[in-house]
Amino acid sequence: MAFQRSATVAGLVAILGNGTTASASPETVHKPQMVVAVLNDAAASRDVLAAAQARLIGVFEAIGVSVVWVDMYAGDRSVFVVRIVNEEGAESLQVAPGSIGVALGAEDRHGWLGYVFYERIAHLAERNGVAVSAVLGAAIAHELGHLLLPHGCHSPRGLMRPDWNRADLLTADGRGLRFTVEQGALIRAALGEPSREGGASK
Repeated sequence: MAFQRSATVAGLVAILGNGTTASASPETVHKPQMVVAVLNDAAASRDVLAAAQARLIGVFEAIGVSVVWVDMYAGDRSVFVVRIVNEEGAESLQVAPGSIGVALGAEDRHGWLGYVFYERIAHLAERNGVAVSAVLGAAIAHELGHLLLPHGCHSPRGLMRPDWNRADLLTADGRGLRFTVEQGALIRAALGEPSREGGASK
């Protein structure tokens, strides 16, 4: 299992498949906030998406970031977009066979668009005996990390490892795969920037 690197950005106007919106709670209004549209092109079930959403929100809450999950994307680059695609979508992006996600962009600026590959994630979860939703939520969080962190931000431990092993995946199922303290600080700083354009590769 691996995450892919890319240096191109594709356009996108699409609608989220699960039709749910999560808003920030009163106690999180002073935290850095990110708006995320997760586009369900692979027809993942509502239950899987809801559990993955909870996993994603928990990962970012742990570093003091509030996530707002929206059900529509209409070209606003202030919104982070992650598309859940099937194997055909992965092949069209020409990623390595073992990759379960990719963040698109360039090395010198923060990105906004990533992909995760549902069939590969489901197979990985099944082989390791963990919930698909746990791996999906962690994979989305990993790609969002690449869109927020500096280029080359893979780490030897935690959520941003380039290759998760079985122990990592079992930790993900227990909500343990997290950003490091240093990565959390960088992400909060990135969300404090006044604007983002283009993309950051991974």
